Amino acid sequence: MIKDYISPDFYRFNQDSIMVAKLAAKYLLGSEEKVKIKTLKILDLGAGNGVIGIELARSLVATLPTISLELHFCELQPEFIPFIEENCHHFANTIPKRIFNCSFSEFDGGHSYDIIVSNPPYFSVGAGKISPKGLQRNICRFFVRDSMAEFLQTIDRSLAPHPRSFALFSTRLPQVHGTSLVVAVRS
Repeated sequence: MIKDYISPDFYRFNQDSIMVAKLAAKYLLGSEEKVKIKTLKILDLGAGNGVIGIELARSLVATLPTISLELHFCELQPEFIPFIEENCHHFANTIPKRIFNCSFSEFDGGHSYDIIVSNPPYFSVGAGKISPKGLQRNICRFFVRDSMAEFLQTIDRSLAPHPRSFALFSTRLPQVHGTSLVVAVRS
């Protein structure tokens, strides 16, 4: 499955992205609320090639065939947009989608998303090893345009009442961002 998704040459995603989608699906489908889920609006924040949002949507539709889904993607790098479109066409062509090409801080989710999934950059600029393979790859790895705080603020302003969000963070979060996730969420 992972080999079937297409991506730009500078980008390699791995099982971490699939894991985020599986954990989110497991949580939603394992909850007592499952029988109440009729519609869901999903945001894949910092979408890359769209694999997390698409895999989550596919899992939900496979288990809840009558669910009404809407799948949105927010991605900073315009190079990813054709890949999101092609992956959606191949794997999720019946699910309504919308793609936003903007930074976290520019995105206005309007408190409308039931679930947000993300595999955000792991590093602040100045922490971590810069890839010699170019700026595009480094934008995937580093908070270049926005910060961790802006990423978390985007989640906060985009979630609907009774929401869920799932994001993958490095266990080295305090070392690379100088703060713990708990402190970052509170601020």
